[in-house]
Amino acid sequence: MKKWIGWIIAIFALIAISQVVTSSMRSGLEQSLSQACYRPVTIRSARVILPVGILLTGIDVPKVKGEVAAPFSVEAIRATLSLNGLGQGQAAAALEIRSPSVYLEWTRELKKAIRGGGLLPQQQAGVPVSELTIQNGHVILKDETVLPPSTWDLQQVKAHYQISPQQNYEYSISGILFDDSGKEQGTLTVDGSGVVDQHLEIHSILEHSDVRKISGYFRDVLGAMPDQGSLKMESRITIKNGVALAHNEVTAENLRFPVDAQTTIGMDGNRLVQLLSDAEGKFHLAFNVTGKLGENMDWSDLAASAMRETLQQAMARGIQKALESNNDAMPASESLQNSMDSLGR
Repeated sequence: MKKWIGWIIAIFALIAISQVVTSSMRSGLEQSLSQACYRPVTIRSARVILPVGILLTGIDVPKVKGEVAAPFSVEAIRATLSLNGLGQGQAAAALEIRSPSVYLEWTRELKKAIRGGGLLPQQQAGVPVSELTIQNGHVILKDETVLPPSTWDLQQVKAHYQISPQQNYEYSISGILFDDSGKEQGTLTVDGSGVVDQHLEIHSILEHSDVRKISGYFRDVLGAMPDQGSLKMESRITIKNGVALAHNEVTAENLRFPVDAQTTIGMDGNRLVQLLSDAEGKFHLAFNVTGKLGENMDWSDLAASAMRETLQQAMARGIQKALESNNDAMPASESLQNSMDSLGR
């Protein structure tokens, strides 16, 4: 009987110690997060989990005056020591984040502040994260660097990241795009792999059914904004030895501009689309963007310049083809005018 009483006392003692430890840990985390975020961050509960880990639930970073929405909240974070890492004799943590909600505003001031910052420094202290899993995430990004501002509402986000003791890593992200009314508009998928401090491969596919929602990005490229169409953009990016090379392919269907909307490359938008679309009405464009990391450059400007150059080259080829299809005996100026007129019909 005394033996059983002893076991019961020991169990209750362990529970009490665990409560004290987690309460102290939660308080310390709340204080650290509050200082980092400049606002009172709260954690609803914290408890130790076996074999070695902690489960935090109800993490809330409230909005402050002037903000449209709270920047971050999460249902739960589960952190455990990675068994694979222990097997390799290296301490590493595995994180599982459940239902995070993130609201971000990408402003011109913020863009200017971090422009030319290059890559973030590698973590030098603490326990590194060897595996990260995100389930059912929700990200809202309001991009105020384009006019009109564009809002990206990405829901049902799933993400996974894993790194080996040899510093090889791979990752994947996927989500569904919605508009303000809750209507599904497209998808975003990103995956890739690499070796820390050596190279990085990124493959992304964006599909959007309504280009009006992202028309501000067309203004930077063409000076005109479409009012109808769908878009698919696929990018393959390689970063190695401080140099980034991105191969991009854009395909648009049923693309239409307002009547007489003039572009920056000397042709109104609808004639440009007619000139460069295939027999099925698909507008396809491939272009490359390259640059050195850490330099004071604007990647969106580089991409816009590359797209304009490719469009000009494609337009020149299209006009040349139209000229060659006309009567050779016809004067060049008349042939060119007839070709351009035919594009507008």
